[in-house]
Amino acid sequence: MSLEDKLCQIYDRVEEKCRSNLDRHTRQIAKHVATVLRGGSWGSVKARTSQALAEATTEASYHARMLDATGYLNEKVLEASNSEFVDLSLRNDLLATQQEIYEKFASNEAPTRGFVYVAWSMRPETYYYIGKAKTVDRLTLAQHGKLAHATANATKLSLVFPSQSTAEILGGVEASLMALIEFHTDRLPLLNERRERVRPNQGSGELESLSKFLKGVAGDLHSA
Repeated sequence: MSLEDKLCQIYDRVEEKCRSNLDRHTRQIAKHVATVLRGGSWGSVKARTSQALAEATTEASYHARMLDATGYLNEKVLEASNSEFVDLSLRNDLLATQQEIYEKFASNEAPTRGFVYVAWSMRPETYYYIGKAKTVDRLTLAQHGKLAHATANATKLSLVFPSQSTAEILGGVEASLMALIEFHTDRLPLLNERRERVRPNQGSGELESLSKFLKGVAGDLHSA
């Protein structure tokens, strides 16, 4: 299976689940706010209601972040007309892997622009490392310990070329891929040590709409 096909599977699952969960937690927030308003005073809010509201808000923020990731990846890669995927099958030979990488670019099978790379295996499904590169020089394995370690264990190295290869877009695609993989496998890729900043997209837009609505309610109450 190609990385593109696998990502489409993961994308559909994450989009459906997080959309449903964001809607559910948004309704819970509205319900808790209504409970507070019926009580007549924020000062009289029971601790249980306050905690439930905080938990619903945290969950809504999490699922909105995931929808940011799916939205950004869909916009810059999956539905972008000029994006590309290049998959390499890895052998347990560092020099052979390095030669295959260079041949992909020398033959123009891989575009000469920036990309995000994923070292992974399908069976068992394991994700070793996700990173970004401005040029193929970043894939010089002798100078990149984590990638060399990843390719020694992975069976595939997939290169993702988004619609444009600016530093901002490469960073956004890298962060979105890491977020989706973490959601799918319940952990970051084995050699990635931290999450990256997911760029605002559809999820943040929905939270912003909710925030504006609640601020409007608060403003009306304040001026009444």
